[in-house]
Amino acid sequence: MKTQSHLQLGFTRGTSSIKSAFLVSECQLEAKSRKNQQNLITLDTRKAFDDVNHNIQQ
Repeated sequence: MKTQSHLQLGFTRGTSSIKSAFLVSECQLEAKSRKNQQNLITLDTRKAFDDVNHNIQQ
């Protein structure tokens, strides 16, 4: 059973916030070089895991 998108970097073994920041930076540079509009949406997930069913993998 697949439980995580390949696009998710947070809380994923082998990734880091540095990698996420690098990918955002690369997307910004690519959009700018192509003169494309870019929109960035961020979510504050503080306390997000208070509502997660932690028994899902049992």
